[in-house]
Amino acid sequence: MTLMAVKESVTIQAADGTAARIALLTKAGRRKAKAEGKKARWKRRYLGSGQERLRVRVEFAEHLAGLRERGQLLDTVPAVVSLGARRLLAVRGWDHDWPPLPSAARLPGRWPGSVDLGVPERIVVRLDPALVERVRAACWYTSAPAMEQLRDWRDENPGIVFDGDALAEYAELSAQVVTPGDAWRDGLDLVLPLPPRPAPSALFRFGQQTDSPEAETSLFETR
Repeated sequence: MTLMAVKESVTIQAADGTAARIALLTKAGRRKAKAEGKKARWKRRYLGSGQERLRVRVEFAEHLAGLRERGQLLDTVPAVVSLGARRLLAVRGWDHDWPPLPSAARLPGRWPGSVDLGVPERIVVRLDPALVERVRAACWYTSAPAMEQLRDWRDENPGIVFDGDALAEYAELSAQVVTPGDAWRDGLDLVLPLPPRPAPSALFRFGQQTDSPEAETSLFETR
């Protein structure tokens, strides 16, 4: 596998605790990468001539990159985010070529129907531009019909709207819009460990037990 130099920066607005959940995976991934480096075939990167060491170092770096690409090594934040995005594309049937994006899809600002989730964490990551483009295109073309109707809705309902039926129509259309931010977050939820369980004191209130055998999950269980 050829090492890629060009990456595209993506900022993901994420729920509190997301970075810590990612860190659980990358910590285990770094241990795996270290174990890979101890295998006999890769120890040669410390031996022989300068050219030989360089060749083996490049081969080892390409080997690790291949493991990351296949989702078999999650030692970096980009590897985790990329795996989540690829899984999301596959699950939703979006992992195929899309038409070129129109200029409107690249304009700054929020998409019609997008919701401010008030998420507190910002995760900045550099990713394969082809993957970023596929995620953006999948979201745009999937959401385009609803966004067009939302623009018409706004033209028909300027200012503050109090009509319940009109607001219900807006909510229905808005639910059909999937932004790239939504896609990155949903992808992460497919691969990240489940959040830590609440403290025991939170499981018992007013004498009622809220825990159950069905709720038993491992911290390292993934969705």
